[in-house]
Amino acid sequence: MRDDNGKTILLVEDEAIIALAGKRTLEAYGYAVVSASSGEKAVIAAAGDSRIDLVLMDINLGDGIDGTEAAARILRERELPLVFLSSYTERETVEKTEGITSYGYIVKNSGETVLVAGIRMAFKLFEAKKKIQAQSDDMEAAYEEMQVANDDLLQTIEELNAANAMVDESSRLLSLSEKKYRELVESSHDIIYILSPDGIFTFVSPAWTRVLGHPLSSVIGQPFELFVHPDDVPACRACLSEAIESGRRIEDIEYRARHLDGSWRRHSSSAGPLRDESGSVIGFEGLAVDITERHLALERLRTSEERYLKAQRIGRVGNWEYDLRTDSFWGSDEAKRIYGFDPDEEGFSPDEVESRILERDRVHQALIDLIEHDAVYNLEFEIRPKGQERTRIIWSVAELHRSERGEPTLVTGVVQDITERALAQRNLIASETKYRKLIDVLPLVGARDAPGYTNG
Repeated sequence: MRDDNGKTILLVEDEAIIALAGKRTLEAYGYAVVSASSGEKAVIAAAGDSRIDLVLMDINLGDGIDGTEAAARILRERELPLVFLSSYTERETVEKTEGITSYGYIVKNSGETVLVAGIRMAFKLFEAKKKIQAQSDDMEAAYEEMQVANDDLLQTIEELNAANAMVDESSRLLSLSEKKYRELVESSHDIIYILSPDGIFTFVSPAWTRVLGHPLSSVIGQPFELFVHPDDVPACRACLSEAIESGRRIEDIEYRARHLDGSWRRHSSSAGPLRDESGSVIGFEGLAVDITERHLALERLRTSEERYLKAQRIGRVGNWEYDLRTDSFWGSDEAKRIYGFDPDEEGFSPDEVESRILERDRVHQALIDLIEHDAVYNLEFEIRPKGQERTRIIWSVAELHRSERGEPTLVTGVVQDITERALAQRNLIASETKYRKLIDVLPLVGARDAPGYTNG
């Protein structure tokens, strides 16, 4: 029976006739045979010919290394099945082969059946060993992978424990943050609110009730228009549309909000778009501040200022300031009118102001004396207002202000147009003088109380 398996056997035999007979026998069973007549040649052949699948090794090879040494050298370089073929059956000869990995020991002249069966068994044992080795390698690799997986699992467990700890800490901080946020919202004096895209209140803070009186239950679910003055609704709607279009927060939206008692409160609000994860607008969040008192205070201030300016116009009284740090004059509207300046102009140089004064040197010296010596500044002098030919008589008083270090910084003063009063006073003085002179000459004049008689 042929073994048509294409396997190649290295036959190591020093006796040529035996080698030739063995080669023919093996070839008859379908094996390719490579022959070597010495241990050295066998080592070289096994190392250089990759076709060799099995070594059939004689032990006694004459001169040179014997079969056991040659086998040991070959197996150090290659892993392949090796079968000893020898005529020796002595115990000591067989024991020499026990330290070498071999797949059989065949006694020469046992017959070709025994020889071929031994070779077949050697191939089967070698294949079985390779499978076992492969399985062992797979098991070892699997064990190493399991060890790595186990290490990864342990690391994952540690990371999971750490992550759980972080989650617990994050949950604690989130709970604390939510508590603080809730306390902040509930204690805020200003109204925090959230509107749906169509302007329906979905949330309002408790400040709403404190500021506007309405219970929260009567506000949530209602459109904001119910609580805003009708005249202000379009502006509020426009601001919400702008917030959507620009994607930014809109500040300082002023409107009137309806109080539960029916009165209107002034509010200033800021609002910005709320977006979901996709970026779509899902509503508005905002903050509303009650500015009623501030608005009333501004109105009172505006009224007071208007009255003050009116009083200045009626009394022809203006106020002025000279800033020593910037070397510039400031004047109220009435002060500017007195000097002929445009009320819309801001800031004047000392030369611009003093150029309108007829007695410039005297007035300037009075200002210097005030600054340098704290002298009294209380003057009456004539000016020629800008763009006018007629002169005016004015009266001015001023005081000096100093910094914390005592340095002169500012002069503030009052100026009044007293032209009519001064002229009237001058006319009165002239009239008094005239009548006094007349009275002085009266004793020289005689009065007649009858024809031809004189009372003297």
